[in-house]
Amino acid sequence: MVQIGQAQVTGSIDSDGSIGVKINNDDHTRIGYTSLPNVVVTQLHSDRLMNALAAYCERLGIGYYVGDRHVKNPERPQYRWRVGGIDNLKKLLGPIQDKFIVKREQVDILLGDIIPRLEQGVHHEKSGFLEVMHHVDRLTSYNSSSNRKYTLAYFEELWEMDYQQ
Repeated sequence: MVQIGQAQVTGSIDSDGSIGVKINNDDHTRIGYTSLPNVVVTQLHSDRLMNALAAYCERLGIGYYVGDRHVKNPERPQYRWRVGGIDNLKKLLGPIQDKFIVKREQVDILLGDIIPRLEQGVHHEKSGFLEVMHHVDRLTSYNSSSNRKYTLAYFEELWEMDYQQ
């Protein structure tokens, strides 16, 4: 098995990764929605990179997922390595935060603005969730395909509330 270090993990995320927050409808929460920060690297092949990223996580005690991604074209399957959750992301990104080139601002927003608010629990109330969504919108503004259903504007309209900075 190929062993990789911080530089290769940073490069993989910087070049082939996405950093985001998945918003899910969840009737078991007070406000009806949950948010899960995550980092994903997608490849066309389940190759040595996926295995090396998995081994890196195992070495550091970081929870991860590696598997195939359901795509519209079964002739071109895609494979993804995903790290989600606050503790896992802090273990993964914290030590390499300063090494990012392309996604440095995204990592800074996730670690500096979104995760601390999630740790404080502000997202359990509608006004706090709007605050988190403000930063999620900032984070996703860096993505070229940011056609998302769940945005700050969506929740402001849904709850008939305005985000107050």
